[in-house]
Amino acid sequence: MALYPWRNSWFVRSMFLMCVMLAIAGCPTSTPGQQHGSAAQSGEPDPHWVYQGAQHAPVAVVFIHGIFGDTDGTWTNAEGKTLFQFLKETPNVGDKVDIYAFGYASHMFKDGSLNIDSAANVLDKTLEYDGVWKYKSVVFVVHSMGGLVALREIIGNQNRMAQVPLMFFYAVPQEGAQIANIAHLVMNNPALRQMLPADGNAFLQQLSGDWNSIPFDKRPTIICAFEDVPVAKILIVPWSSATRFCSERPAEIAGANHITITKPDSARSFAVMALVDALNKYVLTPDDNLAMPDFTREGDHWVYVLSDPNGKKAARLTNNGYRGLPYSVNVSSDSDLIVWPGEGDIPAQHTDQLGLAITQGNLQKEYSFVLSVPAMGDQKVVVRLSSIEAVKAQQDALAKTVASSLSTYLSSSANVDALSQNDKAQALASIAAVAEKAVSEQSPDLPEGVKWVLAADTLASMGISGSAAQALSQAALVSPSLNKTPVVLRLAGQISAQAGKQYVLSNGEPINTGLDVQHLDVNHPSPVAGSNLAAWSSLSKNMQNVPVLKAYGLSMQGDVLQAKGHNGAAIEAYKASVKLEYSPLTTKKLDALQIHGATGGL
Repeated sequence: MALYPWRNSWFVRSMFLMCVMLAIAGCPTSTPGQQHGSAAQSGEPDPHWVYQGAQHAPVAVVFIHGIFGDTDGTWTNAEGKTLFQFLKETPNVGDKVDIYAFGYASHMFKDGSLNIDSAANVLDKTLEYDGVWKYKSVVFVVHSMGGLVALREIIGNQNRMAQVPLMFFYAVPQEGAQIANIAHLVMNNPALRQMLPADGNAFLQQLSGDWNSIPFDKRPTIICAFEDVPVAKILIVPWSSATRFCSERPAEIAGANHITITKPDSARSFAVMALVDALNKYVLTPDDNLAMPDFTREGDHWVYVLSDPNGKKAARLTNNGYRGLPYSVNVSSDSDLIVWPGEGDIPAQHTDQLGLAITQGNLQKEYSFVLSVPAMGDQKVVVRLSSIEAVKAQQDALAKTVASSLSTYLSSSANVDALSQNDKAQALASIAAVAEKAVSEQSPDLPEGVKWVLAADTLASMGISGSAAQALSQAALVSPSLNKTPVVLRLAGQISAQAGKQYVLSNGEPINTGLDVQHLDVNHPSPVAGSNLAAWSSLSKNMQNVPVLKAYGLSMQGDVLQAKGHNGAAIEAYKASVKLEYSPLTTKKLDALQIHGATGGL
């Protein structure tokens, strides 16, 4: 050692490092695929579509090279064959993917190398520009530092996560490449500084913290492959560094070093098979990930048969996949259908439920909504009533239950005295609370907000618009997301039109007055005209014992009399109701009777 002191000198270590880095860079060969760039010939990054058919595949696979690599050469073996080609030629896989190669400035001895954050920004803008983010699913296949670029891209753009089901890592230094310990001694390269071992690397520590702060079932699945052969006696990315973020047991690519791990010699290479297996498992079977056991397929849409309009029976959505499955529901603006929740994220290997209910009105044989799942796109769902007559009977039964509960409540002199001493808003809110309790007792498993909506709907169908407004206000208070749903907006307009005034919800928003009195349907059978008129008659009399409810009681008495054929008496009841408190709904009922002539006895 004394005779050769230069062996351990800075110069020798620098020359050794240069040799290793040149080996890592490799020798680019021909550019594959249908579209050429200049990356292989000039060494400059040249992002491009390698394979993209006129009819786009459902999945875009984005390849990102590592430090000192290039757009195409990183993935090209000594015979000029590429990992791109092996993937594209795989039966039942290649026809389902388009392939895009991304490159970024990464030169050993030139100015202009990008750091990881900058490379991630360029990546996102480039993928946007070239239409990659228009694909339903995007998969990142990355080598070495390219994996850190992809991680930073996802962390910085978490709105993209639902679109990225899989990231495949080839020898990605998740705790810092050992070679970087030497590299920082001889060059001022910002990217290499970010690859120092994690214990002394604030960037990787921050990256790890940011990644782990994302809920596990919302992150893209990460499959890792690691090298087991050194380059110039150095294992560039050892197992401990290549496996930190893996979603399952990592794959050892036997006989591969940091350079050759992305340059397989055949389609039967384990480096190719591991990638294909991951694509098949996590990406290419999205239709199997979401099971809809309570729905049936008819042509281009799903069908759900609704037998209970009051939401007692839910429809199952099962995620058979390995990551969370987000979804959203879009109901048409003129629909009487309620679907909840409006959006959700089904955990992996888990079942969630969609609730469905129909509000009072002119029942239709079919309703529809759109179920949007990023991996599957928009799925049209037709909700078909098992029987309009049976559904109507169940709605009337709920109205009868509410009416009986109200009648029992108002039979108590103590309750009547309390209501009489309260101000109008308090009295109407008390009636709304009784109605909600009746709905809850009949359908205890409904979300609280939906119970209040059904209570509001039932009260509105009975013409008790003031209490219906109070119930709808409570629905908005306990479940703000319901406040913007089409059925609630329609119901709000109906309540406002019935009363001829603009109510204000508990959250301070006014009830929509878009539905004017001309659209109120007084000819449609009311639940008050059901078979048990005695219950309605009892409720109408009990309501008249409370000053703030008397007008509603008289209007309901008119409904009962009209149902019995006593139109003349009904007219008098409606007139007495309107005299106490103006109501567009009661006025329209009165006008309809007078126009057609008051026939029938008292």
